[in-house]
Amino acid sequence: MNAFTHASLFSLLSMIITAAPMVAGFAFAWRPGALQLALVRALTLVGVFATCANALTGAVNMLMYFARQAPADPWPSGQVYSAMAEILVIPFVGFVFLTLAWIGVAIGLRKPFDN
Repeated sequence: MNAFTHASLFSLLSMIITAAPMVAGFAFAWRPGALQLALVRALTLVGVFATCANALTGAVNMLMYFARQAPADPWPSGQVYSAMAEILVIPFVGFVFLTLAWIGVAIGLRKPFDN
């Protein structure tokens, strides 16, 4: 997919950051505990901030693209729509990872755990 090959280092790093709560959520599902749940909560907050920052970075890049367009250029071109779609892929993947993290928490909460 083009979105991953053209992704910036920041975008790829934010995907790795949002994968961390997913791993912690699966660990909580495997062996529930209060400490693991607190870790999932903290990592989820970090993942949400990283995903939002990534979406805002994409929006800034799109605004810079619009600012560089000459008034005579036809607007919007097909490149605009494909660029917008590529910008939304990385935050989508981030939120999928966060969703999977909390599915792991939901599974782990079905089991009793020690505080």
